[in-house]
Amino acid sequence: MYLLHRSVGPSVQFLYSGCMIAAKFRIMTIEQRAVRRTAENFVICDTQKSYSENLFRRLSEKLSGYFQFHVFHDIENLKIAAKSMQVNILLIGEEYGKEDRDEIPARQKYLLIGEKIPNERSPTEIPFFRYQSVSSMLELLLQEIQKYRRIKSNLSQTDRRQ
Repeated sequence: MYLLHRSVGPSVQFLYSGCMIAAKFRIMTIEQRAVRRTAENFVICDTQKSYSENLFRRLSEKLSGYFQFHVFHDIENLKIAAKSMQVNILLIGEEYGKEDRDEIPARQKYLLIGEKIPNERSPTEIPFFRYQSVSSMLELLLQEIQKYRRIKSNLSQTDRRQ
């Protein structure tokens, strides 16, 4: 509790403490909004609803401060959403056609596959086995994200020098 001078009564101290708590809460709210605006969008799109929702839940628990997570079960809804938001990382099921997958702009694309790598895939799609453990999936994703950030950082440093 915040203490004021002894001559101030307990009701004023209570009011002052309430104002300080409200101010701290306001600052925390502003910081959370700033994080949401700067967080990258991580999108999961898969026809297997229970799998994708479980994966969504597990990944968002582990990476909540770094990404804003979105899950879709219909690629048409994802196409609409991708027009109004930047998709940074896309995890998409192989069940969707290559043409449909190519219509969605994403910085990094991971293709959720079953047992074998499909013939019809873009060179930008990184195959990702669907039923591996979340911890190994998380480890692979973090390695790829770190590689991308190092490349991006090196490019921005090169631009600054020129």
